[in-house]
Amino acid sequence: MLSKKLEIVLNDTFQHAKSKKHEFMTVEHLLLELLDDDETRDVLLSVDAKIDDLKSGLNEYIESNVSQGDGKETQPTLGFQRVLQRAVFHVQSSGRKEVTGGNVLIAIFSEQESHAVYLLKQQGITRLDVVNYVVHSVSTNRSSSASYSSGTVAPDQVVEFEKSRLDNIESKVDQLLSELRELSEKVQKISDRLGPEEKS
Repeated sequence: MLSKKLEIVLNDTFQHAKSKKHEFMTVEHLLLELLDDDETRDVLLSVDAKIDDLKSGLNEYIESNVSQGDGKETQPTLGFQRVLQRAVFHVQSSGRKEVTGGNVLIAIFSEQESHAVYLLKQQGITRLDVVNYVVHSVSTNRSSSASYSSGTVAPDQVVEFEKSRLDNIESKVDQLLSELRELSEKVQKISDRLGPEEKS
């Protein structure tokens, strides 16, 4: 269900938070690691994101606001878990088979109170821009002469697409719950596998 690259991102996110002895693994940790994922970088560059500025803002926020765990095992925050669950949910409801960094990036936008979303919005990046690129490969890069062409769709059609995806939710709830359990197990396995290293 999770792409190989996304699994690497999740592992790196945990490793980063653990190496800093952070008590929690946050949405900001996740976005920071996604910035080094080629697919996610492509999405962000397509909407004119300033990657270095995002990294700087995220690192500053994490260092100033995430407490150290005093020897406790690093745990994902509820927001972190919601992002991953939401990404799986959307991919599952759209009939796709694999969750990518782009899907996780879309899901991050629902964490409206997070500093990660604040930094994205500060650069004028919207969820619709990201959905356009991830789903339809429509770039809003202002430095490009490319625009909507045959084979691309307008924003109102993207909204219709989103609605049609949600129409399948009820019939797929059981399958979704199974996928969410699998995702939770993967996160727990990463935590269990790295945990003993911290104790040694």
